[in-house]
Amino acid sequence: RQRVHAGTRDARVVRRGTKRTHHAQLTFRFVVPTVFTFLTFLCFHARVTVAELGTSAHDLSNFQGKHACAAGLRMAIPQTVGDVAAVVAAFPKVRAVGVGHSWNKQMFCAGEDANAVDVVSSQVRSVNFETDNALGSSNSRALLGSDTAGDDTNRGSNPNDADADSSRFEVNLSKMTVKSDAGATVRDVLDFLENHRRGDGDGDDDDDELLKQESSDETQSLDVLRSLRDKDVSSDGYTLPAFPWFVDQTIGGAVATATHGSSLRHGSLSSQLTAMTLVLANGTVVALDEENTEPHVFRAARTNLGRLGVVVDVTMRIVRNHPVRKTSFDLTPEAFVRKVEKASAKFAECEDIAMAIDSSEMTSDEQRTERRRQCATASPEMRRLDETQAFWFFPLGKVTEVSFSRLDDFEDDLSVLLGVESHLVHESGGYANAAWNTTGDESPPPDSQTTQDQRNNAIASATSRASGAPHASSLRGLERRGVVADQPRDAPRDVTENIKALGNDNLARLFAKQWERASVVNVASGVFPARKSYLTMSEQQYDQHDQFGYDQYETCVPMRLAGQCLATIARATRDENTGDVGADAFGFRSQGLIRFVNEESGYLAPTNGLASGTCMYVNIEDFVRYADDDDKDASPDKNKSLQNIVSILRSNTCRGRLHWGKAGWPSPGCFNGPNEFGKSWCHFQCVAFRMDPGDKFVPSDSVSDVFSSSGFDRETCCGFDGTYLSEKQGCECKQMNKGFDLISGDACPGETW
Repeated sequence: RQRVHAGTRDARVVRRGTKRTHHAQLTFRFVVPTVFTFLTFLCFHARVTVAELGTSAHDLSNFQGKHACAAGLRMAIPQTVGDVAAVVAAFPKVRAVGVGHSWNKQMFCAGEDANAVDVVSSQVRSVNFETDNALGSSNSRALLGSDTAGDDTNRGSNPNDADADSSRFEVNLSKMTVKSDAGATVRDVLDFLENHRRGDGDGDDDDDELLKQESSDETQSLDVLRSLRDKDVSSDGYTLPAFPWFVDQTIGGAVATATHGSSLRHGSLSSQLTAMTLVLANGTVVALDEENTEPHVFRAARTNLGRLGVVVDVTMRIVRNHPVRKTSFDLTPEAFVRKVEKASAKFAECEDIAMAIDSSEMTSDEQRTERRRQCATASPEMRRLDETQAFWFFPLGKVTEVSFSRLDDFEDDLSVLLGVESHLVHESGGYANAAWNTTGDESPPPDSQTTQDQRNNAIASATSRASGAPHASSLRGLERRGVVADQPRDAPRDVTENIKALGNDNLARLFAKQWERASVVNVASGVFPARKSYLTMSEQQYDQHDQFGYDQYETCVPMRLAGQCLATIARATRDENTGDVGADAFGFRSQGLIRFVNEESGYLAPTNGLASGTCMYVNIEDFVRYADDDDKDASPDKNKSLQNIVSILRSNTCRGRLHWGKAGWPSPGCFNGPNEFGKSWCHFQCVAFRMDPGDKFVPSDSVSDVFSSSGFDRETCCGFDGTYLSEKQGCECKQMNKGFDLISGDACPGETW
């Protein structure tokens, strides 16, 4: 390509008789970009990236070898639920990790010495695994919570078969759910569902009965839509209702941190959860589900942050992989801001009315929540944002907006007009139709509690809790079998390349253009099955982008503040004198990603009604911090322009709550849970206290104080069943010893709100 451009250039020089200066200009315009593209290609494809933590289990850092835990922290690599239970029982401090797709070491490091262990979940088999291998008991299948059986469930193959990946999942079409090992990646789940076909073992599909009903003239159009929808299933399988851009993290970790796509109807992955199996602090294995578990317990489990136990499998809602029309177009940041401002104003107006009604009537928390949730789709301005995503290329002064319309949308609209039940309600029940009761079966069967393994785990757990050290004989057995080991001496292993050019703000436009070109395949308009239509990073893109060190930040901005928040960011990325792109825009290399998610019930979901509620998520990345090999310990402040935007997102203007797995978390002493999440913080604290009274799953104080209960008397203010006794005297939801950095002793930076 370089020779072609050179020949064309020389011909033009001769033909036009231009001067050497013009020759140089053409060289810069054509050859330099081509060479740059070629070199960029070489950089991206020069080598295959070393496998992430969950694949290689090399050390306890994130997927790039950054944000590493202390070298003394032990690591466990179990393959069975029984191994997980034994490890949990043996150690006084435990945290679960997946493939290291996190920038927040306060969440994934259990401690700093050999008295703590991180459990790598990526190889653990729970779904379809032989019960004798799991817990050594013929009754352990019920203990693992797999009560689905018969013709409704399609199970995968044995883990030892060649098609081992499919054995990590089982689909139940009568319930429209998929059960997955927690250590499988979201990509694995999506690919499995896309390839899953309705078969003899999947049970009857209730929609077939609807299609057999005699059609009236009024419902003929609806029947045609349903016929097209069902015909499509045979070739395109199933998918999750909504899923994130990054799909290479484990499904267990994604659920635990309320990882999300863009959906006002389906919410984050936490909202799509219907059941889970987890190992408690004493090594007991329990099953939780939204129909039988106490509501407050399941709200804590939805966004559990690894605080309740080690999750070994999750069950998620699924939908058919219907065709979705994707439409993308470019617009200025200011034009996109105006759209969001209009939606934000309509949402605030609706929310104010709902709050006025709530204050004048005796309404339950559930009723108030549902009123607020309805505001997310009450106006055309808000409905236009459902599933909308936007790439903001800051140095280019450009936004690429991507919207989606589904066959389901037309069917639902027609169903409302004709008064016919929608298949969406029929299939999944929906958020508001969850069948809660107070007679949960989360406790395992008594006969399974008497196995020798569980007695040993109980003894090990009590001993490790009392001594603050691992149970010696249990640890020896785990080490002998290779389940627990030290991290390698060369940990952490940084797998990234340092490109100094990434740190040069003068090249910001050039890099942004490259990222824009790379994303064309993602945003291309057309009609595709849902799995391929909604935005996700491809495997090739993932392998390319993770070779360059970066930090990722994300905040959940309350919808009523979203318009003014984006307007402030837009002004901060323009030159105040000329109005051109400038100022903080040149702190970015990759695009920002903007998405919208409705209010959710998970206590520690950023979208909980006492936190941000319905919100606009803003995701940005810092490629400048790690650009220089000579500055390995560079602080985030190295990229001042990007940090200015982070400060705006966390200011009173935006009040953005931080995503649990991303960068930007304050130093110990500077995060105040009740300030961010209100009473939901203490509701979660009470459930966690009853499930883990010894704080085994709380990182040691030297790592993090995020889960600190200082100032909150859990013994007095938490009921025996884990409820928060908020009306009891002295039980105000608060944390003490906050406001000063525990490392530096300085006052915590940022605004108080």
